[in-house]
Amino acid sequence: MKSLLPALLFTITLAGPALLLPINASALDDTLNIEAKSSVLLTKENDRVRTVRVQNTRFVPYRIWDAYSGSQYRLVTIATNVALDAGSGQVDLDAVVNVTVDDMNGEKTQRLASFKDPGQDGAVLANRYFATTTPDIWGDGDMHHVRWLDTGQYLFQSLGRGPTGITAWAEFPNKHSLQIRWAALGPAPNDVESDAGVIGTIMYGNDNGRLSTVLIAVPQQQAQDGSLDMTLHGDMWLALTKGARLLWVDSQEKAPTNDSPANAGPSSGTPESPKNILSLTNVTDPAQVTGLALALELDGKRLISIPVEGDKLMAEKTIINHPLLLVQGWN
Repeated sequence: MKSLLPALLFTITLAGPALLLPINASALDDTLNIEAKSSVLLTKENDRVRTVRVQNTRFVPYRIWDAYSGSQYRLVTIATNVALDAGSGQVDLDAVVNVTVDDMNGEKTQRLASFKDPGQDGAVLANRYFATTTPDIWGDGDMHHVRWLDTGQYLFQSLGRGPTGITAWAEFPNKHSLQIRWAALGPAPNDVESDAGVIGTIMYGNDNGRLSTVLIAVPQQQAQDGSLDMTLHGDMWLALTKGARLLWVDSQEKAPTNDSPANAGPSSGTPESPKNILSLTNVTDPAQVTGLALALELDGKRLISIPVEGDKLMAEKTIINHPLLLVQGWN
């Protein structure tokens, strides 16, 4: 009989009191049993439920393929603590999702990553990424934070519907190493002045993080009293978060036909099924990542098209098809 594994304790720090969730693990021969606690606390006022606090811990196993060891399991542990009030709807803006990733193979488990991001819940995507989500409350779409599971590397913050919001995913076919690129539409950086007309960002990167960012802005307009009129700013950003799409455009790809594979032609791809960029097959050198473009569309109309050269977005070469949009590089 193998010795009992020590209890694992996850401490979640929120705006309220610290929450301690014990996760008990025990091993017998080749069997590992892990158990966790979940709870719900309701408070009433005049016989009606006024507040609800839900504490959940759940486990998500996922498989990876290793050329030397074959298929292996890893375990994601997700702990959430959500406080809801009858007066504020179904969104807790202070909620945080705590995550750990462990390699469960071998005699001892190995902690690969540990992180926390804002959100009411989170999900494993394509056995490769983790996304937390805060539901929409202000009318500008759900808020997402996305990381690479294997290391916990933070990738991007995005807005919009779906598990990762308004994003695009691409893959350069390669037999030896997976080459993934992502792009995301996110809010304006915190250190950009609000009167600069910036309404959001488009970020581009890989599994190691962000490689480049461009700012999307609108011209500044003055109200009759001389102050800045933010109407155009708000209207344009709301339109983008509700209906925009990011699309990859391979400059050497032929026009799709009925026999073309999925994701042929301009496509967003998904984390589970990235768009294949055939013109970059077997390319691993960042300096050679050229000939690809990222397009932003709204209601089927292309607003901007940003070339990718040397594995970076080239803001200065952007093609703009909307009279009220400006694009500039950042960082």
